[in-house]
Amino acid sequence: MDFRRLPRWRARGPVLLAGTMLLLVGLACGLLGGGDEPPEEPAPADEVEEAPEPEPTEAPDAEAWYEEGSALYEQGDVEGALAAYEEAIALDPAYAPGYNGRGSMRVEQGDIDGAMADFDKATELDPDYAKPYHNRGFIYYAQDDYDAALAEFNRALELDPNDPRIVTARGAVYGALGNLDAAIAEYDDAIELDPEHVRAYANRAQVYDVQGLAQAAIADYEKVVELAPGSEDAAYAQERIAALGG
Repeated sequence: MDFRRLPRWRARGPVLLAGTMLLLVGLACGLLGGGDEPPEEPAPADEVEEAPEPEPTEAPDAEAWYEEGSALYEQGDVEGALAAYEEAIALDPAYAPGYNGRGSMRVEQGDIDGAMADFDKATELDPDYAKPYHNRGFIYYAQDDYDAALAEFNRALELDPNDPRIVTARGAVYGALGNLDAAIAEYDDAIELDPEHVRAYANRAQVYDVQGLAQAAIADYEKVVELAPGSEDAAYAQERIAALGG
């Protein structure tokens, strides 16, 4: 399953969070010498400026490791991201985003049971945190358990009603259940929230395509190509545009 992507109406897996390992880099100072000129006499003591006291270095906290984990995941480093989330959890075992992040990496590694345990823990620690509901919904969607997926996305939207990714995900569930009008309404709402949300255009185009609304489908497929040139979505959109005579 490809969990980096929000589910398409034609069956794609979801997008999950990830991160990076925080690297602490130390800078060493050295004295440089040499050359033909003799060294200068040292300045008198009263002319020497005292070096400022070095500022204390703070150790990274759980949130810092989480942010680094997210950055590493964006770079495609799942192992580094997983390690970063493990550090976040070790520093603060009550930090819900750490479990959500680790769960998403476990999905990437195919450990669905472990991922669900992490998402469950995240919702236990913070019942008002939308992302683990969102991510659990993706797992249920990928397992074709659409009723459970819908319940998770509904809860996520109660907590975060303005996230176009969750709105689009719920639209994918409606599409999978055969309620195409409801699916289109969700995609319309997602696009209103974010006029550049590619997944909403891609999903809506496929619904229009299934409904035989060629011109509407072509318009959305063309938007996908415009917003995500060179992507897998764009390649599929171009195939459909050609097939529909666009």
